[in-house]
Amino acid sequence: MRSTPPTRLRHSTTNPSLRRMDLFSDAEWAVLSRKSKSHWIGRHNIASVNGMFGAEVRIEEGVAYAYAD
Repeated sequence: MRSTPPTRLRHSTTNPSLRRMDLFSDAEWAVLSRKSKSHWIGRHNIASVNGMFGAEVRIEEGVAYAYAD
């Protein structure tokens, strides 16, 4: 089992919170979502780590991992 570095975990829980607080406009989130689907989910192997979650959670995780980079 691969452990998640603490900085990744922190970003992983922070970004969805920022989204729920409406700190991203709809247009900003749309850009981040497209980039997550086209690059970050695959790059960070999100589907295999978070495959049991729905697409929206995987998109948020992709954004979080990219933010941590």
